[in-house]
Amino acid sequence: MLVAIALCSLAAIGADLVLTALPRNSRALLTRTGALALGIREFDTLDAGLEWIEAQQLATLTRALEPRVPAGDFRAMLAPHFTARARRSFDAAMRAMRFISSRKGV
Repeated sequence: MLVAIALCSLAAIGADLVLTALPRNSRALLTRTGALALGIREFDTLDAGLEWIEAQQLATLTRALEPRVPAGDFRAMLAPHFTARARRSFDAAMRAMRFISSRKGV
């Protein structure tokens, strides 16, 4: 019973709980106490549980990597990663490169 209470407490704080290969009597206890109805993930095998965890991690990572600024707004994409001084230096270097490139044909 203590285990069921602990599982319920973890589910209440938003933890993703993954249980695999539950013995029949353990599953019956968790069902009877309502713990499995709290969003606890149950899988027949460890492999299936690990695959679900991996899919969740990849989905989270993908969302984290999605650009938060419009595509093509290069300066806005750099802003969170570089200081204002570093961005100004980069802009100056890019202007110099564009100038040199434009003069090659002269």
